[in-house]
Amino acid sequence: FGNVDEFVIGRFVPDHFTLLSSSITPTCNGFTYMDQVFAVSYQIEAKNGLNEVTKNYHYSSSNNYAKTSEIVFVAESSSPSNDLSDRLSTLYDTTLWINGSYQANNSDILFSRAPSADGAYDDLNLGLKVVDTDGVLLADLDMLAADNSNANCAPAACFEKNIGTTNIRFGRLTMDNAHGSELIALSSPVYTEYFNNSGFVTNTEDSCTAINLSQFSFNGSVNPIAVASGHSTASIVNTPISAGQIDLAFTAPGTGNTGAIDINVNSLFEWLRFDWDGDGNNDDFPTARVTFGIYKGNQKQIYFREVY
Repeated sequence: FGNVDEFVIGRFVPDHFTLLSSSITPTCNGFTYMDQVFAVSYQIEAKNGLNEVTKNYHYSSSNNYAKTSEIVFVAESSSPSNDLSDRLSTLYDTTLWINGSYQANNSDILFSRAPSADGAYDDLNLGLKVVDTDGVLLADLDMLAADNSNANCAPAACFEKNIGTTNIRFGRLTMDNAHGSELIALSSPVYTEYFNNSGFVTNTEDSCTAINLSQFSFNGSVNPIAVASGHSTASIVNTPISAGQIDLAFTAPGTGNTGAIDINVNSLFEWLRFDWDGDGNNDDFPTARVTFGIYKGNQKQIYFREVY
């Protein structure tokens, strides 16, 4: 090479990628609500034909030899069989390629809601694929979300690598009305619910949703709440949430102090909103009313008819 002092050889293209490890961390007790962030961790290595790490598959500001343009996550439910990949969102950070290894620790991932309640998706299969501009693929592919044939695709026809399963649920917040004498305390139950393929049920596995009194308003104001010439003080019972339920308790306003307290949610988590007004948008929180001075009637009375 004459007087050339140095001869630079460019990067070597890997033969394949290998998924070394992966884990999924649900937000609460094995499940995550739709539109709620959960975490995935995984490590991928670029390797040559001898299964050795190609350490120059590396990102740097001057020489970016890592040609991965994207790491794509896919999702597939088995019952019913459905490709749900377009509802996943996550971020790919090319700077995490260091000496042939990509390590993502507790990377945020989100499964978005559909306009109408669906699911629940228990044992939802999650997978990933590496998109490399040189056409390098992950090894041992075993998932094909595109045609709903997870774990059944022929090896030569698989495009993704399964990283595990998780439970995803469409959630909402629900509140109940309450009524009774102005001489006794009243309680309005507050629930977290999820859609179970046919309707909403209390999410008894939810012991994580953090709800506090400041997230509610009462007759448009705060405690204590005026009821006629008396007042009632609101508080939260059995907090933190247990088996998907807490209670809003209201002290008795006293003799002759009858009236209603309207309960509204000031702010809460987006994943617990619902289409309560029927306009097609899941952007509402529930409301409830506690009324002092309304009586239930005798439980032994089966039928009552006025005589004119």
